[in-house]
Amino acid sequence: MGLEVRNGAVAEADYKATTCATLLAYCELLTRMVKGRTVAEAARVRAENLIERVRGVPPYRHSRAALAVRALQAALSENEKGADSQ
Repeated sequence: MGLEVRNGAVAEADYKATTCATLLAYCELLTRMVKGRTVAEAARVRAENLIERVRGVPPYRHSRAALAVRALQAALSENEKGADSQ
């Protein structure tokens, strides 16, 4: 997942996933959820938030929501490291 942060808020968010329709759905929702939010607000998004909003996904595929959130957390961490080095 890639993020562009401006003035402490997520200005742009994108992802690269191609193998799983469920993962694509969670990633798309996640990028929409975090755009315009502060970094702190984006960091509070949990897999459960995605699972609640994407109806009809079988429980055995809920792990894809956690995967999307882990990608977000990694992108936030990378962004923080980049901001610290400037």
